[in-house]
Amino acid sequence: MEHILEIIKEIAIIITSITTIIVSIKIILVDPINKKINNLEISSIRTDLVNFINDLENNVNKSEIQKLNAHQMYTRYEQLGGNSYVHSHWEELKKEGKV
Repeated sequence: MEHILEIIKEIAIIITSITTIIVSIKIILVDPINKKINNLEISSIRTDLVNFINDLENNVNKSEIQKLNAHQMYTRYEQLGGNSYVHSHWEELKKEGKV
């Protein structure tokens, strides 16, 4: 019986060690990669939104599907933490009923 308890204890130690290694790898490798991906995504969305906003400010007609797509991009932009001149222009266009 004592031998079985010793084996269970060793298995628990191994599982804890493996978990610690996995968490460390995630912190060291995966999190920085995710941050870079998010930065690229927000940059790309910002560019698309600026182009969309510029078109609207220059009275370029947009279809309903283009407007829906822009709303989805803007929502994702906010989720990623984007809030700048894009936000103020977007809100102004909303007040004008253009988006």
